[in-house]
Amino acid sequence: HLPFVAMACKEVKKRLPDKKIILGGIGPSAVAKELLGMFDFINAVVVGEGEDTIIEVVKKAKESFKGIKGLVYKDKDKVYVNEPRPPIEDLDRIPLPAYGGLDFNQYQIIDVITSRGCPYGCPFCGLDAIWGRRVRYRSIDNIINELRLLVATYGARYILFGDASFIVSKKRTIDLCKRLKEENLEINWDCLIRLDCVDEELMRQMQESGCKAVFYGLESGSDNVLKKIKQTITIGKSLEVLHKSIKYFKTVNVGLMWGFPFEGLDDFKATLRIRDYLERDLGCEV
Repeated sequence: HLPFVAMACKEVKKRLPDKKIILGGIGPSAVAKELLGMFDFINAVVVGEGEDTIIEVVKKAKESFKGIKGLVYKDKDKVYVNEPRPPIEDLDRIPLPAYGGLDFNQYQIIDVITSRGCPYGCPFCGLDAIWGRRVRYRSIDNIINELRLLVATYGARYILFGDASFIVSKKRTIDLCKRLKEENLEINWDCLIRLDCVDEELMRQMQESGCKAVFYGLESGSDNVLKKIKQTITIGKSLEVLHKSIKYFKTVNVGLMWGFPFEGLDDFKATLRIRDYLERDLGCEV
């Protein structure tokens, strides 16, 4: 989306030339210095987590961005890179989202994030730029409080746990599943998980606590490509996991991509073959 964001910023600046334009998030964080160097209508980029940084930015915007940790900014055509801001260690101290500002009639699924960070560092992914490689978790009590609010106040019935590392800790995932069963919130849920982190015990616990669908990033049908993008599982092992998954989950989504610079036509054909097999023979959504 970043090219479209840049075009939108240009138009906003044209209409409101006295306003400062500040970007943040995964895309801008990864290329903050380059963005400011290319586009004179963008004033600053919050790099990494924004909760603390943006408050300081708003308070100081009329004076100077100098010294605000976690900010890259432009002043008189020169780009300055401030000291990085340390990650938020205690995720429970972050207030819950301002759900009162949403029209819940527009959404069938509510996205809840229970952790930040991903230890795997896949080279095609930009998460490192905002959350880093070390995983930090919200407490299960904190998560349950959010779910209670969503159910009781806004009538939520379906949740997507959108964490990059939702099942990296098997024990924590099982603890959360058990708590969901105890709370009996009458919600169903989806999650994004890794093929090399799940086993049948975990699948069963997830199913019993309301998990209806999972999304796996298989990425390619070629072992050659998987090796080059630093995936730790082969196509054969992946198919074993997927065969088990369709027994436990109503929907098994699988993500594939093609077009890596080193990818040949044989790799592409292998991905097409795996796509056909997953859809036709296993009933996955690809």
